[in-house]
Amino acid sequence: MVAAAKTKRSRPEPLRPGDHVKFRFGLSDVVGEITEVVGPIGKGRRTVYRIEFSMGGDEPLVTHLTSDEFERTE
Repeated sequence: MVAAAKTKRSRPEPLRPGDHVKFRFGLSDVVGEITEVVGPIGKGRRTVYRIEFSMGGDEPLVTHLTSDEFERTE
């Protein structure tokens, strides 16, 4: 019997302040920046992130999301 080759799965890098993410806001996809890792206070102890983004105004908008609600952008 031949042993199955083990594949090494690399974990994605942890999200940090300064990382850019894309998420749905209303009817638009927007890009924002993680400004704070709030901690594991979401449903099921999911980590919550504070994200700032702009919709064209003078002041940035702020939202709090879990990682299943956005995707990392480069």
